[in-house]
Amino acid sequence: MRGREVIRRVAAIAGVPVAELLGRSRRREVVRARQVAMWLIATGLGYTASLTGRLLQRDHSTVLHAIRCVRQALACPQDAHQRQLAALALKCHHRLEGMLVEDRAGWPEPVEAVIIARLNRAALPQHLAAQRAANRRRWQQATERLRARERRSIRWEDVR
Repeated sequence: MRGREVIRRVAAIAGVPVAELLGRSRRREVVRARQVAMWLIATGLGYTASLTGRLLQRDHSTVLHAIRCVRQALACPQDAHQRQLAALALKCHHRLEGMLVEDRAGWPEPVEAVIIARLNRAALPQHLAAQRAANRRRWQQATERLRARERRSIRWEDVR
């Protein structure tokens, strides 16, 4: 399944015309469907944010925001909007699950943790904790490299 097919099917599931999904409408049901389509294309098919944005005629930062919104709604919905967004995301993923997994079968990376969270709600927080720990380690390593570079680059004027 390709991106355009995901867009078409999400529009059908959400009851929104494809033209509105690709258009500039800001109605809540259209925005929800658009965010779910972005999330499914980026995480389910493995498209980059810029390519997903081109498919939906949006900027890559809008795609990243949509992915973050859907992940947050799936993790712990705070209000009615997030509950509806999570429900639509799970419904679309459930209906498209076989096709998304088939497309990613040959890929080396595992299926997105958010998709697994549908079956196991505890998987998402563990994934986020592991991701934060990995980011913290990378930050510490980068800081150490900078400090080592600074120690090596002491100039004669600094010593005097």
